[in-house]
Amino acid sequence: MASRNEESAISLFSFQDIITSITGIMFLVVVLLLLIAVTSRPAPRQPAADPADELQKQLAELRKQLADTVIEERDLGGKLAELRKLSPEAAAARLAELRRELSEIRRASEQAAAEKPHLEQQIAELTRQRESLDRQKTENQRLLAEAQEKVKERTEEVDAARKQAARNARVIDYVVDRSTMHNPVLVELGADGVQLLVLGENRREDFRKTGAAAAGVTDFLQWAGQRTGRHEYYSILVKPGGFAYAMQLSEKLREMGLERGLEILPDDQATIFAEARP
Repeated sequence: MASRNEESAISLFSFQDIITSITGIMFLVVVLLLLIAVTSRPAPRQPAADPADELQKQLAELRKQLADTVIEERDLGGKLAELRKLSPEAAAARLAELRRELSEIRRASEQAAAEKPHLEQQIAELTRQRESLDRQKTENQRLLAEAQEKVKERTEEVDAARKQAARNARVIDYVVDRSTMHNPVLVELGADGVQLLVLGENRREDFRKTGAAAAGVTDFLQWAGQRTGRHEYYSILVKPGGFAYAMQLSEKLREMGLERGLEILPDDQATIFAEARP
């Protein structure tokens, strides 16, 4: 049978020496700091500062450090007492538990290291997908811009066609009687004066003057006076804005010995000149 005085399997002698040495060093440091604080005379930062107050602050800080050291020593002493109370079996169990925890930590680390390449592949794949989406987004934006430009062009074409159709709707069709010996001259009289078309010569004259219809009528009559004897028939197409000058114009042509006739256009926007559509 083994003797009770036989030395136990676990010895805490070295640990106790370390604790004792650390405690002694801490006391030595505190003593040195106290000596330095008492003997040294640091220059005051401000002339009005009291050296005694500064020393009191330093002394209070050293006392606080000493109290903290005492608390740490007490904690270490309590842990040391607990370790001393452990039986060899309990210490071995604790050691085994720590080893198991360490083993689990190692396995977790190895697992993380093993999963790292797979995670890096996933990150690389996600990066490629993001770049692909960015390229697709850029391409979609380009296609959208092209589509918007085409829609804009098409809208402009439709608007132009609509305006052209509206202008065409205001053009009055006319039929010329070719059986007569007279050459037709179509005279359009409006609020701005006269414009005409000599059908036999396919010639157009414009005597319109904005806001000065009377001057335009006078210029037309001068032009017509130079064409007497040409066997021309003047078909005067009167817009509502030219009613005030219609009878005067017809009478002047009669005095010149020119054949003429009057026709009424439905509104001021109506015209016989397709190339002059507003």
